[in-house]
Amino acid sequence: MRCRVTPTDYSQSNTLQVKEDSKWYAEGKTTVSVEDVINKLGSRVPDYTASQKNFRILTLVLNDDNLTNEEWSYFSGQAQSFQDKFLWATGNRATATW
Repeated sequence: MRCRVTPTDYSQSNTLQVKEDSKWYAEGKTTVSVEDVINKLGSRVPDYTASQKNFRILTLVLNDDNLTNEEWSYFSGQAQSFQDKFLWATGNRATATW
């Protein structure tokens, strides 16, 4: 069974420049397929069927003073936002909990 989301190719450039308009420009690009990467580096170990799917995260806040309820809410919200974004980024295939 293959992964549900398989990128078809990646583009890379060896020369990038930032010009006066603050945009990145490449002098050229090379297209690399997933098969090219596997042929060069080998298959992923462990493969997606055996890889870790559940991660535990730690949110650590260092402060000289006790946090207010508002500050606790802010940092809790940041941690929850990370969990949500991680879930989205993995296509709902992995979780991060705290």
